[in-house]
Amino acid sequence: MSARSTPWRRSLALCLALLPPVLVPAGCLTVPGDLDDPDGAPAAPSSVQELLDRHIVASGGDEALRAVAQRTVEARVVFKAQEGCEEGDPDCVWEETDGQFVLYTTADGRMYRRMVVGDNVLERGFDGGTGWQMQAQPQMLVIEDPAATPVLREDALLHWYLDVDKREDLALELLPTRKSPDGLELDGIMWFAASPIMPQSEKWFDRATGLLYEEIERDTETSDVVRRVYGDYREVDGVQVPWLIQQITEVEGYPDHVVELRLQVVHHRPVREELFAVPELAPSEPEPDQLLAALDKAKLDAEDDKDNALAQVVHARLAFAAVHLDEAKAAAKRALALDKNELEAVYILARVALLDGDLKEAEKLMRQAISKGLREDEAARQLAWIHMRGGDWAKAAKDLAEAGSPDLAARYAAFSGKPLVAKMGGNGCSTTVPIEVEGGAVVVEVHADGDSLRLLLDTGASDLIISDSRARALVIGTDAQAPLVAGGPPLKQGQLDGLTIGELSVSNVPITMFPDAQISAVVGMEGVDGVLGIRPFATRQISVDREAKLLEIVEPGSRCKKQREANRTGISVPFWVHETHYLYVLGQMNGAEGMYLLNTGMRGADLTANEGAYAYAGIGAPPVRGGAPTLARVERFSLGEFTREDLGAAWGFLQQNATSDGFRLDGMLGLEALGRGRWTLDYEKQRLYLNPGKAKAPAKPPAAAETSAPAKPAANPKGQ
Repeated sequence: MSARSTPWRRSLALCLALLPPVLVPAGCLTVPGDLDDPDGAPAAPSSVQELLDRHIVASGGDEALRAVAQRTVEARVVFKAQEGCEEGDPDCVWEETDGQFVLYTTADGRMYRRMVVGDNVLERGFDGGTGWQMQAQPQMLVIEDPAATPVLREDALLHWYLDVDKREDLALELLPTRKSPDGLELDGIMWFAASPIMPQSEKWFDRATGLLYEEIERDTETSDVVRRVYGDYREVDGVQVPWLIQQITEVEGYPDHVVELRLQVVHHRPVREELFAVPELAPSEPEPDQLLAALDKAKLDAEDDKDNALAQVVHARLAFAAVHLDEAKAAAKRALALDKNELEAVYILARVALLDGDLKEAEKLMRQAISKGLREDEAARQLAWIHMRGGDWAKAAKDLAEAGSPDLAARYAAFSGKPLVAKMGGNGCSTTVPIEVEGGAVVVEVHADGDSLRLLLDTGASDLIISDSRARALVIGTDAQAPLVAGGPPLKQGQLDGLTIGELSVSNVPITMFPDAQISAVVGMEGVDGVLGIRPFATRQISVDREAKLLEIVEPGSRCKKQREANRTGISVPFWVHETHYLYVLGQMNGAEGMYLLNTGMRGADLTANEGAYAYAGIGAPPVRGGAPTLARVERFSLGEFTREDLGAAWGFLQQNATSDGFRLDGMLGLEALGRGRWTLDYEKQRLYLNPGKAKAPAKPPAAAETSAPAKPAANPKGQ
């Protein structure tokens, strides 16, 4: 299909949702004998039932209508070009486009529709209890919200007007007579169904013929109107069927959108039952990772042209983007050996050193890059992360201002002169704090000015986040108004004089204050006062033991080396620190390589990934239920040799595919991705140590009973 067809793609789903079953309207009551006025013309009906009775007779009569149990319709669907729509406008249809439409409906309220326009295929069905929609490219299955069931059942009924007096879910009201644009006398019914999402509907009948002329649905919130006009009635198996339906969508500020349904085949033969059932999603095949493919090519090109500095730079650039940092470093050094003034090679080495945590080397290389012509704003941004990691708020603020981030600069300028200082009490090397695991998150109790705070431990946050009211109670002043991240909403910023986490005392802790009404959405759980970010632990070693329900913090330095070494057990994988605090690990989802942000505060899913990462892993979109996607299933996720199986991944949550420095970002890992055993973040070595939880002993078989009654099988607990 050509790109010229794209404007109607947005309309396809809407039109399939709104196009009606081709009706066989009917009822069951006896028609009154005195319907005509004195001159022979039909009189206005005096009640809803009288109007429906006229329609029943006009449509073929009660007996003929009840004999129809199902219907098949094949039609040509025509998307009319909208007036005033210019070619290339994505919000309207600029040229007439045809498609095919197939509809199956039954008298007991089941339905299946299929529309094909170009290479777009969209299906919709209702099996009598569950509604669904299926899109072919890309494949997506939507399970309708149960609240929509009354609407779907109403839509699916083949005989909409049979036995309406027996349906408790309907409320009908006779409308004042009106005329059609071509002068026909129309009698109408306001049609209400028992659903909060059912649109206000009017059904208008031609008084002269008794047949349905028009349906109107009005959106009371937006004033949008959808009109369906029926015509060209023909007899099929003794009942009247409209062979032309025009749907006109009226949206304020846009030209009317007209879709015509021109019937080609109508019959009432039996329909296959499986058509109405909710379909199953076909498995997805893994797609190639284009970045890794480009890196492989760049590597070969660099090997084939060893004396070409540019080829080495391209190799280094793509290796850095793929976070193959050792490979990037080696390629950059080869480029500098060929050309000592190669700016990009120096810049790549500086950023690799910063990600590796070598702040001294990173700053030295950044100064070299500046001397070779690196843009000041680009250099300032990197220097800000270096100085921030070193705790120099004043220099970080100056750098952020030069980098074009004045709001963030103001935040850190407010902390100047009050550096974050942490001191370990007790044995001087470590402290152990009890934790709770609630709602998929670690909760730890800390103390501030004599008050206790229950905080969510979040590696995705830098500092402490609490509510305005909590900040006032702790007498925390507002030093600045700044967003947490560039482009975010301005929030109050301050510093807490003192915070204790077990035996660790931290002074001048940066605080972000959220409005009281918003803090619950940030925390995501009841009974928790805020978020404890990772900055108080930076340069230290922290361990979370979910089985023992303990958090351990170990100090840096040679004096505490023994305690740190004791925690360096299990499977070891490197992590990298970016910007203020973000922790990244290289993982594999179903064998597909990717870079993942460690975000232990994430709840509701074990992990999430972007569209590309799912494609590389061969994971298709999960069914969408009630407007929100269900979790995609990840068969296997690995960090080095540490593997978790059968994880739930949030779909459609992450759109970003690269960081501010241009290296790949494929997803985020929550707490469950790290398992239920013990894990350690070691900032000295920048390694994550993972220990799986203890395997649960299999249930012992029940002892043989002396009776012949079979023993009840033991539960089979899910492994860790």
